[in-house]
Order: sequence, then C-alpha cells, then structure tokens
Amino acid sequence: MGALGGGNGGYGGSGDAGALSVDVVGAYDYFVRAKDIFTALGDAEGRMLACLLLGHCLFESSQYGEAETAFAGALGEAGGDKTKRLCGNVAIDALCGLGSIRVAQQRCDEANAYFSKALDLCAEERNMSKQAGVMYWLGLLGQINNNSAEARRMLLGSVEIAARDAEYRTAASASRALSRGFFESGQFDMYEYYSDLASRYVNEAAKEEAGSEIKNLRSYYVKENARIIANAEQHLRESLLERNVQLEEANWQLNTIYNIGQSITALLDIGEVLRTLYTELRALMHLDSFFIASYNDESNLLEYQIMYEDGQEVDFSRDGRRQVPAGDLAYLCVYKNDTLVIEDVASMERGGGALGDRGVALGGRLGAALGGMTGGGTADGGSTNRVLNGGGASHALDVGDANRALGGEGAARAFGSAVYTCLRTKGRLFGVLCVRSKKTRSYNNHQAKLLDAVSSYVSIALDNATIYQKLDEVSRKVAELANHDTLTGIPNRRLLMELVPKAYANALRTNSKVAFLFMDLDNFKIINDKYGHQAGDEVLRVFKDRVLGLIRSTDIFARMGGDEFVVVMTDLKISLNAGTLARKIIRETAKPIMIEGADNNIGVSIGISIYPEDSKDTDVLIVMADEAMYRVKREYKNNFTFFNEINDER
Repeated sequence: MGALGGGNGGYGGSGDAGALSVDVVGAYDYFVRAKDIFTALGDAEGRMLACLLLGHCLFESSQYGEAETAFAGALGEAGGDKTKRLCGNVAIDALCGLGSIRVAQQRCDEANAYFSKALDLCAEERNMSKQAGVMYWLGLLGQINNNSAEARRMLLGSVEIAARDAEYRTAASASRALSRGFFESGQFDMYEYYSDLASRYVNEAAKEEAGSEIKNLRSYYVKENARIIANAEQHLRESLLERNVQLEEANWQLNTIYNIGQSITALLDIGEVLRTLYTELRALMHLDSFFIASYNDESNLLEYQIMYEDGQEVDFSRDGRRQVPAGDLAYLCVYKNDTLVIEDVASMERGGGALGDRGVALGGRLGAALGGMTGGGTADGGSTNRVLNGGGASHALDVGDANRALGGEGAARAFGSAVYTCLRTKGRLFGVLCVRSKKTRSYNNHQAKLLDAVSSYVSIALDNATIYQKLDEVSRKVAELANHDTLTGIPNRRLLMELVPKAYANALRTNSKVAFLFMDLDNFKIINDKYGHQAGDEVLRVFKDRVLGLIRSTDIFARMGGDEFVVVMTDLKISLNAGTLARKIIRETAKPIMIEGADNNIGVSIGISIYPEDSKDTDVLIVMADEAMYRVKREYKNNFTFFNEINDER
C-alpha cells in the first residue's frame, strides 16, 4: 500500500466495532498464521510484512488497539535495517497506519506527529509518491486544526509532487482540499483556479485509468495471439482459422470499445454522454429499448436517467416514470454485481433456464425491492446460491420462483431478450445500463462483453460530468453572490458597472439617452431606530418591489448600499421622461407601509443625470446624480431634480 492510498482513501474504518467482517476473517487468519511461520523461521522481513498487513486488516475492522500493536511491530522490524528500500517503505506505511488510528480516535495532535515522522522518512528514503500522500493528509490535519498556513504549504507540496510523478488522484484530492480552504477564506479567484485544477487532474487520472484498461486488454490479446502461434502446429487448419477469426473479432471489439470510450469521456454534459452512448450502441446491436438508471443510496432504488423506446427518447417530465419498477431485473443486476444476459424472457415464465441453472439469492432491502419473496428449497432442481441479508439470516429463491417474480408481470415481459450491466467506478455504484430487444437471443456473448467493457468508460464519463456539473453550480452560485445584493436580490454596484456600457452602446445605435436616477429614502432612519433592523430590511424590500413595478424590463435597478438605490433608464428619447418616472416613484413610495399594526410613511429624494449630456463617464454620472439628490435632501426632501436644474415641484 502507498501512504494512505496516495491521498485517495486512507485507512477509513468499516464494519462493526470489535468484530471482523465476513470478507476480512479469512485474510486475518492467514496473516496471523503467516506471522507465526515467519517467526519460527527467523525471517524478519516476512514477519515485518505480515505485521503490516495484519495491522491494515485490524484497522479496517475498527480494532484500533490490536491494529496499533501490529503496526508498531512492523515498525520495529523495519527499523532493523534501513539500508533496504523494503524496510523504509514498510516503516512509512506503519507510521501512516498509526497516524490513521489517531485520526479515527480524533487525537489529531498525535496523528500529526506520526504523519510528520512518515514525511521525514519519505524525504530520507526519497520516496516521492508516498511523500505526496503523506503531505496531503498533513494538509487535511492542518485544516482540521485551523492551521491554514501549514495546511496550505503541505497541500501545495502534495499537488506539486503528485503532479510531477503523475499521481493524478492524489493531485486532484489535494487541489480539491486547497479549493475548499480558499473558498472558506473568501479567496474566490484561487478557489476557482484550484477547482479547475482538481477537475483537470481527475480527467488526467481517468484518461490514465482508461489507458491502463486498454493496455491490459491489448496485452491479453497479444499473449493470446502468441499462444495460438506457438501451438499452431498442434491444431488443425480449421481450428487455426477459427482462432484467427476470434482474434479479429476481439481486435474489432477492442477498437470499438476504445472509440466509444474516447467519444463519451471527452464530454462534460451528462445528457450528451447518455445520448452519444445510445447512438454508438445502436449502430452495433439491436435496441428496441435502452436505458440507464442511477442508484439512490438513501432509498436503495433505481431511477431512470434516460430511456429510449422504439428509437424515441422518453420524456420523463410528462411521463413521470422516474423510478424503475420493483420487478425489473436491473435490481438483480445490482444485487449480483454482475452482467446479466437474458436470452429468452418468455422461458422465465415457464421456469426455464433463462438465468442459468443457478438459484437467485435475495435479501435485505433489495430483496423487498425485487418483490419481497423469500423462501427455501430448489423446486426446479437447480443449486441455490445463498448470501447473507441485512439481518444475517439466509433466504433464497429457486430458479422458478425468481423467474416468476421477475419476469411474470414485470416491465421486461414485453421484450424477448436483454442485457443488464452495472456501472461502477472507484468502488462506487452509479447505476445500471440496459439494452433490450423484442426478439429472443438478440445478444451474443461478444456483445455482452462489449457492454461490460464499455460500462467502465460510461462510469468514468458520468463521474467526470457529475464533477463538472457540481463545479459549474458552485461557480454560478459564487457569481450570483458576487453580483447581487443579498437582501433585495437586485444587482449590486459591481454588476451595475458591467451592465451600463451595454446601455451606452444601445444609445449610440438608436440615438437615444441614458438617465441615472440616484435615490435615497427619507425618514428611513426613524423607522430603523423605532422598530429595529428587521423592520428596516422589510421596508427596503417593499421599496424594491414598488420600484420594480414601475420600471421597464430593459431598465437597470441596483442597490448601492444602505438605503441608496439607482435606476438606469435605457433607450430614453426625451430627458424629461426621467422626471416622469421620478414622480411615479415618489408617489408610489409615499404609500403607507404597515409595521407592527401601524401605518408608517417614508419618502424618497431623487437626483438625475443624463448620458451623454452631462457626461460620458459612469462614475461621474453617478456622482452628479448623487449631488443632485443631496440638493433635494438638504432643501425639501421627497422630490427630484436634474443635475443641471432644481425642480420646484412639491
């Protein structure tokens, strides 16, 4: 193991405290036996590795006391000969294991000490890949301890080292942690930079993982080809030709998988990913129905994300069939965590072998979702594959019962054959991909394997698109907060200054003018002092609503701060029309406002400046309108005037 999994998981505890999970029991027994054997043989290196792996096993089952003893034993053995690289690596992992125990116990200072020792040893051993992971976790501990400077130093170092060594998952995790820190400190430009950087590293990691899968597939087919050539003399000519045909089909399948993967992993919109996948698959196999359903962790149910029936996309906004029916075989696919090939749906109603001669084991909430059937025995004579359900008891359905439950009245009954495959990435279940045909035996093993291989690309593409969607939502929220007043929701001064130049450009095209109405509420302080700030906030919102009811959709209404507002009238033909709007605002503002059961009155003083008559500079025009407003404020209030003249109307 790398240091804490290279920054992408760590030693997170799982299972019930004090008890080993079913998957860990066997491994735990073997590690204990291995430790005893190596001790008897006097093999220090073997004992060291057994202690380390035993520590990991115990930590995963939350047995922290015994895990600490095992890690300490591994660390003691590793300290015997630091000239060996293996000992150095084990010492680093053991220190990280001890640090992870302290994190789980919320003893952060002690955890920091262990990770710091691991970091020193990484530097001594010149182990850069482990150093990046250790620095990532030291950065997280710094954030927990509110030591932002140290956290930032460690995370920046982790990003630099991990990116240099192509450890993109670690680089992405560290970049994401940095972005959170900058967001919390209000440094939104740095937050956006490291959020984008994290997304790029995630994409790089996805490409690297996809490339690794392609490399493994290519390696497999190269070895297979070499084996065929080596044994060619032992086979008949017909056998050799058949093998060559299989290799050609395998190479075609490999290129097809690669091309589909390239086309969908390059997309960042979930809808485009799903529609592109449907188009690619439709060219390769018969599709009367195609859907992808996402898995909901909380409800343990599947919900349609996209569905095509008879070549047409289903509109779920009108149809409303978001939840996959309980009897659909997609639930069985999730439960068995395997690709299901149904050759003949009709044979399921007769209790035939459409699912093979293995029984279907069901349990827990998923068993209920599949129809809630439990029982025992194998009425059709097939062997029963039993698993433990959520309560620990074993329930099983024979083939006949499963066929009747899942195929008798379910949604799949209208189809002759189908293939279901799970969508997973990084150990997380996304959902299920399904193709169905009205004909029986429409899909062969090669097509099933193709769908199984393509599913990893689909999962990566959906993961990338989900991350991009979340980052885009955060960016929009940040932009909204930066450009709008939080109390009234209208533009603030910053957004006003961005919108005004467009009004100027329109005025030049249409030979019109732009008016700035600078407004300040009269008697607002009296209400604030008498009733409190909440009442004052409500007055500001009422004023905002009244003004919005008077201006045009093309006009700009912004809050400058406090009880000061600006209306920018666009496409103004006659300057005096700004005065007409000012009168309307004054009359509307004068209407009583009910506060705590009593009518209260406010007024508004308005100063007006005109573009381009008074100036062509926005800041100057605002100052002019502000100055005119203060003339009204000083002399008689609740009125308006233009910058170049005093309006005497009262």
